[in-house]
Amino acid sequence: MMQPFRKKGRALRGDHQNWIKAQWVNGVTYNDYTPSCAKSRAQHFTQCLNNGELVEFNRIVNPGGGEKTEDKRVMASIFSIYNLSGQMDAYKRAMDIEDMAEICTLFDIELDDTLILLYQRGDYSQELTDSIVQNVETIQSGRVKHNSVF
Repeated sequence: MMQPFRKKGRALRGDHQNWIKAQWVNGVTYNDYTPSCAKSRAQHFTQCLNNGELVEFNRIVNPGGGEKTEDKRVMASIFSIYNLSGQMDAYKRAMDIEDMAEICTLFDIELDDTLILLYQRGDYSQELTDSIVQNVETIQSGRVKHNSVF
């Protein structure tokens, strides 16, 4: 059996995998002590869902990569010591076992070298859509216009 190895640029390949969006968490993206790092996002969204809050699927899906989210049914956050950042000068290119111990403890699971969090898209929510539209309309009613100069 082939052993796993560290690799940068991991991806799900093939048409049969287009329904899932994967975030391959490495040493750079794991924890930069901001709310947008993978650790904070995973904690926040999981806590919201555990509290019964409505969460927009597009907020869970990590932005970027030029992918559309409308055809995605599942978001996977893959925390692993085998995911390697492409940033050659990064302080920490891969997660280490201490990082894995931390994330496994946060989710109350046994220590492993890989943790996969799966978020499944739920049913359409008119209530959540109305709330988002309301927020957008509030923002658009501001005083900044298309010809404003900064």
